[in-house]
Amino acid sequence: MKKILYLCSEYPALSHTFIDVEVDELSKNFEIYTSSINYPKNIEKFSDDYVKRLNKTYYIKKENKKNILLIVLKYFIINPLKFINILNYTYNLSVKNGVKNIIKAVGYFIEAILLHNYMKKNNIKHVHIHFANPAATVALIAKEFEGIEYSISVHGPDVFYNVKENLIVEKIKNAKFIRAISYFCQSQLMRESTPDYWDKINIIRCGIDLSKFNNINEFVKEKKENDKINILCVGRIVPSKGQLLLVETVKKVIKKTKNFKVTFIGGGEYLKNLKEKVEKSNLENYIEILGPVNNDKVIKALESSDIFVLPSFAEGVPIVLMEAMSKKIITISTKINGIPELIDDKKDGFLVEASNIDELSELLIEIIKNSDNYKELKNNARKKIEKKYDIRKNIIKLKELFEENISD
Repeated sequence: MKKILYLCSEYPALSHTFIDVEVDELSKNFEIYTSSINYPKNIEKFSDDYVKRLNKTYYIKKENKKNILLIVLKYFIINPLKFINILNYTYNLSVKNGVKNIIKAVGYFIEAILLHNYMKKNNIKHVHIHFANPAATVALIAKEFEGIEYSISVHGPDVFYNVKENLIVEKIKNAKFIRAISYFCQSQLMRESTPDYWDKINIIRCGIDLSKFNNINEFVKEKKENDKINILCVGRIVPSKGQLLLVETVKKVIKKTKNFKVTFIGGGEYLKNLKEKVEKSNLENYIEILGPVNNDKVIKALESSDIFVLPSFAEGVPIVLMEAMSKKIITISTKINGIPELIDDKKDGFLVEASNIDELSELLIEIIKNSDNYKELKNNARKKIEKKYDIRKNIIKLKELFEENISD
């Protein structure tokens, strides 16, 4: 059975459950190892399944300092010329073109040695990285030590804002293949590379395990006259997700109707800011903030929700929107990046202009007052996910790419 190492900046992560699904599906055909640059956050929230994943994962930055010194010294002694050449390559790559920080560059170099050493020790010849971020930079450098290849799943859009620092062109050139999760993502990769490399770029959509999203609570969808409408927003609490503007939207909505409640789920550097904004706005009766939770609790929250809102300013194609649509929840998001590839406005969900709180508030008021009028839209949403975003269907092409590109 061929071996593949899945590498992430952080694994497992509560906000990246789609990677778990991929790992599990690929494990049916390949021997999958997992590695992470960083040790995960919020491990106290981990389910038993996540604890098992944690214990099976190799954490590069958790490597013993003595071992790091010995491994780096070994690589220098075995081939000092190659060692110096790759260190120089890393310097030119990172300091002249990328992060422009010599300390980070040396860090990437050491991490690349540790990654390469782990792969050689376990006879792994291919590493696949989710996101074209610093973890992919580490793999790019590790490849120079020879004997390994890499591929990347590119999501965007963050990496496209600074393609030079993120070394996008270099990563495309040296990869065995690139997996783009959307046409938007593919177009940006093509924009940054030359046509010589376009054949490397393959669209393979992300998806969800529909077997976990078959329990559709239709009772929730049929509200009694005085029942509150439950609105859910799930995602990392960061500026680009737009949660702070959803609070501003709530201020407008309560002027027309008070028959709703908004629940935020997610952790992140702006969680404190979100809580403070809700308190200062005196909206505690309308907004609940749960913080980071595991995926089982997210699914339970979805099952009791009527409307799902993700008012982002920048996204790839959010998995959480797929999850909401699969549960036949009225789903609202923004007309940005890859989201219109997922949501067909007014057919299987709703799209508003990003940052337009007037448009969002008017739409929410309309849906809250007429929440029983969207049966066809909700059914269409479920059908869309079944047709285009079933992970078991979408993973087939990824399996084929691995088979074609990994030697025995």
